[in-house]
Amino acid sequence: MNKPEMHFFDIFVLLLTGGTAAVIVYASLLRRDTRLFARAPLWLPTAWHLSSYMLFAFLCVLSLDSVFDTSLSLLLGGFTVATGFGALMEYLQKYRPGRTPSIADALINACGAALGALAALTAL
Repeated sequence: MNKPEMHFFDIFVLLLTGGTAAVIVYASLLRRDTRLFARAPLWLPTAWHLSSYMLFAFLCVLSLDSVFDTSLSLLLGGFTVATGFGALMEYLQKYRPGRTPSIADALINACGAALGALAALTAL
């Protein structure tokens, strides 16, 4: 079986996807009582969850473009990866001091993932 040829853009998107995941991990597992969050408006965490998972799902769909051949597979693949990653981050917060997992945050992550995956499909 022949492997698909990787192009510069594919490698760039994979690196960008991994970098985005790393930023999400860092921000998700950061202690909530740091000065970074002390003066944040109440809407900022929701905006962070929504926008970061929109970007992550968008990049996941672009990364999976060479793997899946149908739009539905791309949409479901990108959405599933991003939503599963968001659920994992919420679960891991259970083990971090000062952090608590939130079903509401997981749902916001999933909404952002759905929007990002749909946006990626329109861009392809």
